[in-house]
Amino acid sequence: MPAKRNTKHSESSVKNPEKVTKILVDSIISTIKNSRDKLIFQLLAQTGITPHELIHLKHSDFNFSTNILTVRSEITKNKTERTIGLNKQLCSKIKNFSNDKKQFLFSTTRSIQLTLRTVQRTVEKHSQEFDAKLTSVDLRKYYIIQSLKEKSLSQVKQSAGLKRLDKRKYLSQKEIKDLRSSKKDERETLIFELLLSGIKSRDIVDFKVNDISNFSISDSLSKKMRSFAKKRQLRQHDFIFLTRQNSHLTTERIFQIIKKLREIAGIKVSPRILNNTAIAVALSSPDPTCALTELGLKTSAFHLHGGFIQNE
Repeated sequence: MPAKRNTKHSESSVKNPEKVTKILVDSIISTIKNSRDKLIFQLLAQTGITPHELIHLKHSDFNFSTNILTVRSEITKNKTERTIGLNKQLCSKIKNFSNDKKQFLFSTTRSIQLTLRTVQRTVEKHSQEFDAKLTSVDLRKYYIIQSLKEKSLSQVKQSAGLKRLDKRKYLSQKEIKDLRSSKKDERETLIFELLLSGIKSRDIVDFKVNDISNFSISDSLSKKMRSFAKKRQLRQHDFIFLTRQNSHLTTERIFQIIKKLREIAGIKVSPRILNNTAIAVALSSPDPTCALTELGLKTSAFHLHGGFIQNE
């Protein structure tokens, strides 16, 4: 009977997935002495499969001649079959470990199949020795981030079985132009341009004068920000954006400002869509990873935001 999906560990324990480095993952794998545990960790980190898919793997899913793993449609979340290329070393280990007489690749002395809890405990157990306490989600994100350094977005989408990559909306150049020409004051203009530069609302709320040089924004926007601060006689550690009552700006207020633009211009826009636009522009550049870095965005933004479609 297929194991039930466990959503208890669906969230990552690592706030920044880029902290799960290749050095950390390789170090953890090198210290695992149990062959089964080592293979579980390697498959999660080097193929991006989910724990549900892992516990349903069979000997027949592997083509040891071509080093290809086929993830059957009946065990994937989106019911779509996909193939993943394996390196020769990993494929050789799987071949030596695998037993074609068993129903599943991984089993225990008491059961023909591992449980999701066992997989999660295996990951946590071996990563805790490095004070990391990783989850299977962390290893999946690690695979995606590493893959994007060598593969295209569509290739990673296919190998990782990501279905939601084509649902993030962004603005067309005409819409950006129309929004920029909409009537708004200087503060609203700066907030709009910061969001369009990929800066999150929560970061704009805490934006101080001395942060201008810390964020990767254009020179022209930096100059406008400094001019804005100078006119208001703000000190280096002062927040740039305050309300009329001199209180701290909130993310709710930022949303209201963008909502006002939406009503004026008649264009569907939100802080998230503006952030998506920054990433979409980066993705269309010759060197997406470099472009994201220049925007101050992490490589993980490829996965967290996925692919993009223009506003309808």
